[in-house]
Amino acid sequence: MGASNSIQSSTKIKRQKIDEGEQDRISCLPDHILHQILSHLPTKYAVATSVLSTRWKYLWTSISTLDFCQESFVPNYLMNISTFMSSVEQVLLQHEGNIQKFCLSTTMLLDDSRVNVWISTLLKRKVQELIIHFYTDDPFVLPSSLFTCESITILKLNVWSKLQLPSSILCFSNLKVLHLKNVRFYCDQPIQQVSISLPIVEELVLKDCEWVDIEAVNIYVPTLKRQIFICFTDNFVYP
Repeated sequence: MGASNSIQSSTKIKRQKIDEGEQDRISCLPDHILHQILSHLPTKYAVATSVLSTRWKYLWTSISTLDFCQESFVPNYLMNISTFMSSVEQVLLQHEGNIQKFCLSTTMLLDDSRVNVWISTLLKRKVQELIIHFYTDDPFVLPSSLFTCESITILKLNVWSKLQLPSSILCFSNLKVLHLKNVRFYCDQPIQQVSISLPIVEELVLKDCEWVDIEAVNIYVPTLKRQIFICFTDNFVYP
């Protein structure tokens, strides 16, 4: 019995040393490597690594991707809207530096005024890829600054929303991918034509969009490779 216990104890010690060694090797990786690893995780799990050790406590605050998918938090029947929104706000508040990609996907009815603040924060952080999908009781008024932001290269919006168009040409100089669903475009007063310039867009998807009091929409997309148009109105003009 004594020999057996001694062997078991020795095996446990060896296993513990191996586990500790593996943990040490991961923790000793450079920050930029750990940031890449954490950026591939749902943000909930990336933030959770802060409890591992002092080494990991603030690593997540510099990751390049923030992914808030409702399913990655808690089961739908346990989800609390206030808790979910507060989680997003706490992460944005503690995150440092620029954000390359931000993804928000939920079937919950969110407070659109708070989401607007998130978008403004992301624009200041020079977000490059912005993907937003949520529900709202009233049309969500998209900030006009979203479409003048020079850092965004990929924009995908799936939310019942409305956007006021300028009377002059609307130009998205750096966008390569643009997906808009359930967006209602309007102007302060009826106009005959709106011109939209997408000089380097390669993929354009417009689904269930509506153009209110606009007789014609002139879209300039010289580099287009893929397009899908399923809209309420048929007033597009192509050069």
